[in-house]
Amino acid sequence: MSALVTSWRWLLVRTNSGFACPTSASSSRRGLISMVDCNLLDLEQINEEQRRAIIEFVRERKGVKPRDLGVTDAYLRMVRSGKARAGDGLLCQALKYVTEDELRLLLKGIVPEAKASLNDAVKVIATARTDPEFREFLLGLIKEYLGDYITTLQQTWHVTERDIEDFIKAKRLKGVTEKTLRDYVHYLREMLAELDWTLTPDGIREYLSELAEEGEEHVLHHLTTALKSLLKTVLKPKDPALFRALYDVFTVYRP
Repeated sequence: MSALVTSWRWLLVRTNSGFACPTSASSSRRGLISMVDCNLLDLEQINEEQRRAIIEFVRERKGVKPRDLGVTDAYLRMVRSGKARAGDGLLCQALKYVTEDELRLLLKGIVPEAKASLNDAVKVIATARTDPEFREFLLGLIKEYLGDYITTLQQTWHVTERDIEDFIKAKRLKGVTEKTLRDYVHYLREMLAELDWTLTPDGIREYLSELAEEGEEHVLHHLTTALKSLLKTVLKPKDPALFRALYDVFTVYRP
């Protein structure tokens, strides 16, 4: 299993039971062997040939009897010969005798890991709110595996028509002329349409750089002036941190 799945197991067990579950690393230090939990596998991805190989392995290498698997001798012979299908119940019983490393070898390194459900995610968040140790562990995982994604989200403004309307109203109250306001909105809408109404530091830089390469000095001046004003008027009161992240990536262009 991957380190992420091992960590997810710890989270789910802690969520459901309230007790810590040792990770693979801690299990190794204690001399324990981590057996496979079929609840963490996408069983549909394990084909019939692989299922028979797993059953054969526990029969021959682990000395597991049919009664240990909850089936009769006759039925197990049919499964091993391919005359009967090895269902999920039988497979899960067999996996109780297989270590994670053994399963990886049996499946040639490709272990189909099950995805967590939305209900699992909700329970994890609910537990994190009340359990400090659990919360610290969860936040560590999020930082390690989703840190870049979260950073991007924190620097993204999804502009709406309402934002543009608020900008227009605020500028009118300050006495900006209708001609200037029309120019501002025109260039802002052109930029927003090109960027799918999503402003990020990289998106702003790239768009302004393209205008500079095309020699659009007049457009650059009006757009950078309008964009500074939009950010300060609409975004700053709502999200000062995001405002600063976007506002500081460019300056007003002066021909």
